[in-house]
Amino acid sequence: MVATMTSKGRITIPLEIREQLGLDAGSQLEFAVVDGRLVAHKVVCLRVMDLWSTHAASVKELEASFAQAGHGKTSKAVEFDEFVKRLPK
Repeated sequence: MVATMTSKGRITIPLEIREQLGLDAGSQLEFAVVDGRLVAHKVVCLRVMDLWSTHAASVKELEASFAQAGHGKTSKAVEFDEFVKRLPK
């Protein structure tokens, strides 16, 4: 698929791609250049409170990690990226 950039740098993302990625008006994309290629990723925000009802045990673990980190104890702390990897798909 080819899209043409306007003089203001705007590009229309083809409908097929928007549908595949679930992009709607207001969706955010993160851009990067990787090996000379433009790469775009849909920005997904996770709020701990949104996860609470479906992943209570995982959220409790994350809250305990935050508490430990707040007291200078990090030996059992779980980094946020690790927490997200553990969420059920």
